Amino acid sequence: MEIEIIDDIERSLSLEVKKKTLGEIETNALQIHKNIKAVLTSYKEKEYDSSMIAEAKKDRALLNKAEKAIKSDMKNIKEEFIAPLKQLEGIIANISEDIAKTSATIDIFVKSCETKEKEAKKEDILKYYNSKIGDNKVLTFDDVFKEQWLNKTYSEKNILDEIDMAIANSNQELEVISQSEDKEELLEIYLLKKNYIASVQELKVRKERKEKAKEVIVPKEVIPIEPGQRIVHTIKKEEDTFTMMFTITGTKERLLNINKYLKELGVLFTVVNPNK
Repeated sequence: MEIEIIDDIERSLSLEVKKKTLGEIETNALQIHKNIKAVLTSYKEKEYDSSMIAEAKKDRALLNKAEKAIKSDMKNIKEEFIAPLKQLEGIIANISEDIAKTSATIDIFVKSCETKEKEAKKEDILKYYNSKIGDNKVLTFDDVFKEQWLNKTYSEKNILDEIDMAIANSNQELEVISQSEDKEELLEIYLLKKNYIASVQELKVRKERKEKAKEVIVPKEVIPIEPGQRIVHTIKKEEDTFTMMFTITGTKERLLNINKYLKELGVLFTVVNPNK
């Protein structure tokens, strides 16, 4: 069997109506309506009494039968009239099903290829990470990796720059932590949070909890305490802090140096929307 290859699939699937006849049903419905009105008038004028129960029931049954018959005729005519449309709908449904099955098969192939491309790209990103991470045993690949890196629109240069920045930032934070008086506890927190600022804040909270737990009111001099006498302990007010927002533009090396300097000063800061 010779298979015809259709180049323009949209044109080949354009549904054309070869013959169409609409609204051409000729019946005697109007004449029936005219006739039935005259018949119904006679029933309305009929005066029933208790002796005519049997006759009334017979008349009611006759009218109900007539109504049922006319409705049945209408149903049959309607089904016959729309039969071609139902047949057309069935054919279109089969066409749609066949197209959907083929499209689904192609979709599986496309997604399989896209998955392989993403896996290959992620493997290349992992290789670069491994080549740059060095002795840093804290910052894992999962900490650095971003799912959007696998998008085709995300450039390789931006990915590598972000990895470099993340590793450099982590190394600087670990260096600052190593010089801290509370380096062991701070490192413990940092391993969980992977964020220096959050770790410092958590350490501060822990210290405050410890101080409150062991807080003992000790007077400067020994004063005899009389029954009912109270000792008032004055708490020194902490130094006020302020928040300032600004934007810094410079080379990667200079920005990293500023990052390190601020951490050495003990200033809490957050890097927002670094260049991508």
